[in-house]
Amino acid sequence: MKKMLVPCLLVAFFAAALHAADDPYAALRLYDGSWEARSGEKADRLTDQCALVGTYFVCQQTVNGKVGALLVFVPAAAPGQFYTQNILPEGWATGRGEVRIDGNHWTYSSIGPSTSSPGRTASTRSRRSRRTASTGRS
Repeated sequence: MKKMLVPCLLVAFFAAALHAADDPYAALRLYDGSWEARSGEKADRLTDQCALVGTYFVCQQTVNGKVGALLVFVPAAAPGQFYTQNILPEGWATGRGEVRIDGNHWTYSSIGPSTSSPGRTASTRSRRSRRTASTGRS
């Protein structure tokens, strides 16, 4: 019986390791949980409840106790790239964006209606470094 247990455990271990290596959502799972985000002197408390639903990775984001948006991620063609959509509590979607994850560097980009020039589109791009630690995330 003991001789069978070791090979079974090894198979289970390697199967789990292969699954984790093939998980296109591994980096996105960093969203799941709570942390503090700072912008200058202002600090916000963010909490995300995330789940994989079919091919969609979704997170309900709460900012300072108030539901802010449902974040939807869909894998793009290249590993580490996702199409994004934010859905507000009123049901409005903010327009498709993209995120490219390369290690701890996350580059967000989006194209949508211009707020300063009606009838035109505007593009935005931001790059953030994310880290995890026992004290929080950023």
